[in-house]
Amino acid sequence: MKKAKKLLVTLLVLTFVLSTFSVGFAANEEKLPTEVVRAQALGILKGDAQGNLNLDKPITRAEALALIIRISGLEKSADLMKGQTRFADVNPDPGLQWATGYINLGVGQGIVNGYPDGSFKGNAQVTYAEMAKMILYAMNYGVTVEGAQWPAGVMGKADDLDIFDKVNALPNVPALRGDVVKMIDNSLTINHLVQTGYGDLKQYEEGDKTFLSKMNVEELKKVVVTEIAKVNSKLDDDEIKLDDEVYTLKADVSADAIFGLEVDAWVNDDDEVFFVKVKTAEKDILVDTLDEYEDGVEAYAKDAKEVNLIAADDSYDLDEDVVIYVNHAKAKASDLKLGQYGKFVLEKGSVVFIDVVSAKAGFDGIIVKEVIEKDETIEYMYDSDEAIELDLTDADEYYIYLDGKEIELSDIEVDDVLYVAEVDDEYFITVVRNKVEGKLEKAKNTSATVDGKTYDKGLVATSSQDNDDTVNAYSADAVKDLVGEEVEVILDLNGQIRHIRGDEEETSDDIYGIAIKGQDYYDTIRIYVNGESKTYDVKRGTNDVSNSTNLAGFNGKIVKFTLNKDGEINSIADVTPGSVSTFKFDKDNDAIVDSRVIMF
Repeated sequence: MKKAKKLLVTLLVLTFVLSTFSVGFAANEEKLPTEVVRAQALGILKGDAQGNLNLDKPITRAEALALIIRISGLEKSADLMKGQTRFADVNPDPGLQWATGYINLGVGQGIVNGYPDGSFKGNAQVTYAEMAKMILYAMNYGVTVEGAQWPAGVMGKADDLDIFDKVNALPNVPALRGDVVKMIDNSLTINHLVQTGYGDLKQYEEGDKTFLSKMNVEELKKVVVTEIAKVNSKLDDDEIKLDDEVYTLKADVSADAIFGLEVDAWVNDDDEVFFVKVKTAEKDILVDTLDEYEDGVEAYAKDAKEVNLIAADDSYDLDEDVVIYVNHAKAKASDLKLGQYGKFVLEKGSVVFIDVVSAKAGFDGIIVKEVIEKDETIEYMYDSDEAIELDLTDADEYYIYLDGKEIELSDIEVDDVLYVAEVDDEYFITVVRNKVEGKLEKAKNTSATVDGKTYDKGLVATSSQDNDDTVNAYSADAVKDLVGEEVEVILDLNGQIRHIRGDEEETSDDIYGIAIKGQDYYDTIRIYVNGESKTYDVKRGTNDVSNSTNLAGFNGKIVKFTLNKDGEINSIADVTPGSVSTFKFDKDNDAIVDSRVIMF
């Protein structure tokens, strides 16, 4: 996969749960977990003498306490408190001298205690419950679990605060170092309790201090990501502009995901943004496609005051200071048009930021049939059953995104829907993977209902009644024989119909007979087959017998026809090998009594 130099607009509304999630320092080339690299960047996590992190090994009491002191911003204080401790088992132990400052400070802060026998047991392993207790007490949440049954009280409170998120924590099992780092990472932005009363009026309430704010980092409040590398060639790939200042993005989030959003950002002394919290509300981040401007007009007017969005099925006013990017370039309202897709950011109900791209003509929703990795090609279909090939080597670079994350070519699957934008000879490919299965209950020209849910027809929509042997534009007539049958519905980036696929099974192979009576453009024909004559209903439509077929033209001819599962003729053809002058039937039209056939 090519290394990304630019980032495509992050798509699919389900991927933008941004109002509540936090992201941090990006993983290095060794593919360490995000929380581990973030802890290293903050100076929290340090390896052993050989630099090994030993993430799969249990953590000791001394090591755990050191992590807590560091995230509390008390590293310098711990250095000042190195030396003698009150614990008889610590002072003579050379393997614990590095931890004496942490132990003295941690005990003084009430984060941890010694044992009744006067020992500290710094080399003993810490259980998940004991680790959770240290974190809770460091955040002043100890008062919420005092008197509670051990370890249920601690485990319950830690779980309430999501400290165990993505951690399989068993209370009395030794905690692994990697899990402890996750627990600490989960606690970085939790607001600590502060004491607001003393004596008989002693009480605590939630304050605004967090572990992050206690460390020696700068917090930028409510800044907007105004520029990234894809729209400003002067920025490096890992640089972003927050308001008017340039920073290096080290957080585990793509620049594109936060482009145009309001965020809180934590910055170290090297002007590196290592932690980001999105402040823009999730409901104000729309990933959508532009609908027509008005009255069927595709392009927006120069003085357009609103935009119409397909997935949202709504219109939104444009803020007077709206920032618009089209195909990675600064643009105006008049540059917007039907089918462009991307990110729309709202503020107080009005659009303040737009970042959209235009798919290449004929590449606005191609359906993957096969991926040939060695040739870097994708075989796909668009508006027919014809297999077409997309050669990715035609572009200088190509970048592939699924659910807002960059993926490899090998990650693309059959039936994925691709949108390919070309900017500066580079391909930006958005993958949509959304397919539903169920019974087709109703079909209209503009929608279809499957298992009780109605899906609107997309900007490009196709269908097949024979599992893609033939593919036609979607319409009610094109899928009428699938009504009542199990179908697959491939949805586009707006959750609308891109393709409906089913199989109207035939109940016979080719059948041969002699047409007796077909009337003009009626929907029945009588055919002599296997010694008897029978009247068949004829199914007309896009995938069946054409509406323009004159059935009377088959009279007296040898025909080949097939039946669908309902016993209706869905194809018929004249296969007479010569010129038939006459076929004479009995009075009931049940037997041939005379014929003259001239062969040539």
